[in-house]
Amino acid sequence: GIGLTVHSDKIGYFNNVGVKLAYSYHYYSPFDLPGVLGIGLDFGILNQQLDYGKLIAIDQSDVKLQGGQESTMAFDMGFGLFYKLPGTMYAAISSTQLLEMQGELPSPLEAPKLRRHYFFTGGYEYTIPSYPSVVLKPSLFIKTDFVSAQYDITCLAEYNNIYWGGLSYRVQDAVALILGAKPFSNTASKEAESLKVGYSYDFTTSAIGRNGRSSGSHEFMLGYCFQVDIPKPPPTRYKNTRFL
Repeated sequence: GIGLTVHSDKIGYFNNVGVKLAYSYHYYSPFDLPGVLGIGLDFGILNQQLDYGKLIAIDQSDVKLQGGQESTMAFDMGFGLFYKLPGTMYAAISSTQLLEMQGELPSPLEAPKLRRHYFFTGGYEYTIPSYPSVVLKPSLFIKTDFVSAQYDITCLAEYNNIYWGGLSYRVQDAVALILGAKPFSNTASKEAESLKVGYSYDFTTSAIGRNGRSSGSHEFMLGYCFQVDIPKPPPTRYKNTRFL
């Protein structure tokens, strides 16, 4: 598969805009094992922009901090592995910002270094025997740079492979409500069946939320899978001049 990601993050006086191109390949029954093994790579660039107008300078007469913007570019790369046993469990490991690049700003301030991060995830699918149309999907997601770590514990319930909902808990940070559906499932159009929509709301439980500095966050998801059929090359016949 091929994917394109565009993101924008605003953190303090920095505005980061990135573009990534990703590619993944699936191996079925790898090493004579059941299941599917996925391998993925992504490459991209990150533009880091510094807005001096948002700085609070100790010396207000500093001409360098009287406004304006500066920007720098950095290269990014990521890698991931994913293994799944259909209908039972999955596990994955990935890493972003492998090269830990750092752009250069022509100013006294340094551009943030792209620190390498690691992600571990695993989950299980359990079909309720008395209600086979309902599948429970507990999962664990870990994010770390091996200095600190963040843990997300999630449990979703999926009904008839169309609707899903559940809760997620980010340890010492937030509780999230998750809802989603395939609105055009079981319709005459097979192309429309691939459309997914989702919504989640994060309720902040950390000190930021308790102090009234965060009222939570809303997230909306829209996804679509394209079926791409790659034609196989015609077989090459063996030829030998001895039999001409």
